[in-house]
Amino acid sequence: MSNSKIIIFGGDDDNYHENKKIFIFDNNYKTWSKLDIDYISGNCKCLTLNKNTILLVLEHSSNIIIFDINKKLFFDKYHPIFQKYQATIHNKNNNDTIFDRLCIRYSESSVLLNNGKLLIIGGQQREFTFSHEPSKIIVHKNYEIYTPSSLSYDVEKYNGKWKIGYMNKQRIASACVLLKNNLVLIIGGENESSCEYFNPESETFSDAGSTLEPRYNHTATVLLNGDVLVTGGFNDGKCLKSCEIFSNNEWKYVADMNINRTEHSAALLEDGNVLICSGCDVLFPITSCEIYNPILNKWSFTSDIPLGLFGHSSTTN
Repeated sequence: MSNSKIIIFGGDDDNYHENKKIFIFDNNYKTWSKLDIDYISGNCKCLTLNKNTILLVLEHSSNIIIFDINKKLFFDKYHPIFQKYQATIHNKNNNDTIFDRLCIRYSESSVLLNNGKLLIIGGQQREFTFSHEPSKIIVHKNYEIYTPSSLSYDVEKYNGKWKIGYMNKQRIASACVLLKNNLVLIIGGENESSCEYFNPESETFSDAGSTLEPRYNHTATVLLNGDVLVTGGFNDGKCLKSCEIFSNNEWKYVADMNINRTEHSAALLEDGNVLICSGCDVLFPITSCEIYNPILNKWSFTSDIPLGLFGHSSTTN
């Protein structure tokens, strides 16, 4: 039996309220449960540092938080004297975090690199004014890289430095994954089908072709054989159920999901299958989840998540 579990953070529910629950999917029994601790913020991207530690990149914010699964604590403040992060009690007015990035952004994408660095790509930012003029939307053409001072992933010593660079084009709500050759594949975005590689060593970009149809708010997952599965998303006013695989530098369609989904989540299971969770069908969040078998090229429904979510994030643990 596999022991892989998927952890879900963040998102909004069908009343457009921020989800505070942390849900766990057990792949052995195809069941859902929830932790007895509430999450502290809204939409985020969650990335697994190690078996017990998850990094949360918050949207609409410059903040990043570390969650310790065993201790069930959010580590958010670096103490310069003791040189370690401290857990604090959070409420609506206390949302300080461990290390602020350089730009406030949302609809960005992020990925952990093999050299221990964190890469955050694109997105946008709402700039508020003090006049009666409407707020402005700034679309980011930049990326940020966070380099920790230690690669041990010690939850209490994950301090380091940020660096900013610039991409070839702006991207909103794209997806990015770390390939087995250590390149980052950046996929699509709003009104975009183009893709590109990012080389973390040289910090350079190169062309990676185009998906067969533009999509944003989609998911991308690296399969066990190194191929990349892209699912759903949104394009031209339509919520998609189509899926593509990137293999040998080429894009091709694979079986459609059972349901049209955007702002859903995807995570690789230990058995090589991919769990797709919730999302929305343009108007409403959906509770259904499904699993893709890449060997059979087949989708099958699994247990519904207890609460329909969109804009959430999932990670394998």
